[in-house]
Amino acid sequence: MTPEQFDEVLAYNSLEPLGTDRLCQIICRVGVALCDAWGAEYNPQVFDPFYDKRVESVEFQSPDAAAAIVRANAETLGA
Repeated sequence: MTPEQFDEVLAYNSLEPLGTDRLCQIICRVGVALCDAWGAEYNPQVFDPFYDKRVESVEFQSPDAAAAIVRANAETLGA
């Protein structure tokens, strides 16, 4: 798998999650819909157990830059 294909899989999974992530998103949406229907005030973050784990922005590096970082870490560790 190339780095580009891996990035594509990550992007797809962020839009169409699998397994328990998908179930949690569905439950969150149901909770928000019920609160809206009943006119309750709520914080949507309460319904999302993974809110703290989400990354707001991701900075991508070129393969050459990533390789340079790995080499520098290897030299630091004496590998």
